[in-house]
Amino acid sequence: MNQGDYSVREYNTKFLAGGLLDIHDEGTLVKMYREGLREDIRSEIGTIVFSTLNEIMQEALDVDEGGRPCDRSVSPT
Repeated sequence: MNQGDYSVREYNTKFLAGGLLDIHDEGTLVKMYREGLREDIRSEIGTIVFSTLNEIMQEALDVDEGGRPCDRSVSPT
């Protein structure tokens, strides 16, 4: 499954609806998801190791929508 011209949000929906969750473990899903991302998004996330599909989906969404996840352990002052 490839992102193609879809936004990351659309790709996430398509990926989750594709029936893959029932037949693959989490590590395989993360790998398949990463490989299906457009090159520009994939290069932005680089070689970060993700433990869950939700983590990589959120990171890709943050990149696609122009935001980067902030460190929530630091309070703004």
